[in-house]
Amino acid sequence: MSKNRFVELPLEVTEFYWLERLILYHNTIRAIPDNVVYLQCLKHLDLR
Repeated sequence: MSKNRFVELPLEVTEFYWLERLILYHNTIRAIPDNVVYLQCLKHLDLR
C-alpha cells in the first residue's frame, strides 16, 4: 500500500486481522486509527 498518497489508514485494512506486515511508506498518514489493535498478527509496520 506504499506510494498511494493516503492521508489516513483505510479502516478496511484493520479487518485483515491475519496481516503480519503492513508497508505504508511514502504516504502522508498522520495518525493511526484506534482499531489498528485488531491486527493481532501484525509484526512489522512501515510508515516511513
